[in-house]
Amino acid sequence: MKKLRGLIVCWLSCLSVLFSINTVYAANISAMQDQLSRSLTNTAVDHTIRATIPTALTSAGNTIEIVFPAAFTIPALVPSDISLSYGPSTGLETTATLAGGSASSIWGVSVSGQTLRFQVPTNAGVAGLPAGSKIIVSIGLHVSGGSVRITNPLIPGLYRFLIRTPF
Repeated sequence: MKKLRGLIVCWLSCLSVLFSINTVYAANISAMQDQLSRSLTNTAVDHTIRATIPTALTSAGNTIEIVFPAAFTIPALVPSDISLSYGPSTGLETTATLAGGSASSIWGVSVSGQTLRFQVPTNAGVAGLPAGSKIIVSIGLHVSGGSVRITNPLIPGLYRFLIRTPF
């Protein structure tokens, strides 16, 4: 009887541990759109990318990454070729200051291969991205100070890019 009681207690303890584990699912980035200045193949064009980021990015080191399909030619972009704005309503409420690395109230921006990466400011709790923010990323000549563009693929078709955050 003592063994049976011990087995039941052990079984109930294991069962309570199993049911106390919570599953957390990340919210999806939504309303993604990439508007091109021209849709011709093998042509350098401006990009305006819009999305809604559901999760706050308020910790130093948090990033937003935009990954272009391999068929696009990504030139050597510098911060002056790129703009980032964000806000709760239109995405135009706050214009980010961009530089090669993040600092207080300055977003870091870098390009590696097909990936454009934004790193939140070092004082992200104050200058980071609130939950539910709409973002607008512009790349090309339509950015004040912009001097280069991304080149469209050689073959016409449907191409999907990826926007990701750490959550």
